[in-house]
Amino acid sequence: MEDRSQDTGQVDDGDKGVATPPIETNATPAAATSPIEDVRIDPDGDLILRAGSELQDPAKSFLVCSSALRRSSAVWKTMLFGPFKESKPASGAWEVDLPEDNPSGLWILLHIVHANFRMVPRTPTLTELYEVLRLANKYDMISAVKPWAKTWLSVVEHFSTLLICRI
Repeated sequence: MEDRSQDTGQVDDGDKGVATPPIETNATPAAATSPIEDVRIDPDGDLILRAGSELQDPAKSFLVCSSALRRSSAVWKTMLFGPFKESKPASGAWEVDLPEDNPSGLWILLHIVHANFRMVPRTPTLTELYEVLRLANKYDMISAVKPWAKTWLSVVEHFSTLLICRI
């Protein structure tokens, strides 16, 4: 994840200490007052996804590559490149609000489809696993998470064993 540098107002992308400017959005005044963490999944991205809501702490703003999403899912392809409000505007920043999507689950899924595999947890929490799978199902991306299925099932088995031991 990225840290904001308090003295410069810039985001450290973790790349040899190079600071990059924070993501600029056309946020509404209400959204500007709530804490939104900026995450650069793809530093050269062309799309900003805002996940979560004020009820989820913290909401996150992801800079991503729309082509990576298009290639990963027919749902994303239709949503972003079809005749929907989420498609690229004629002018201004391309931003899509996803208030019902869990930011932590989306963080993992976006790293997978952007081939940032070192960022994908080998043993996610049970909640993270649930959210990743829920979003993978929602966006028709189950095939994208298949390489992690066997490892992630061990998380479920571990929690199942703990529950059985407590009974």
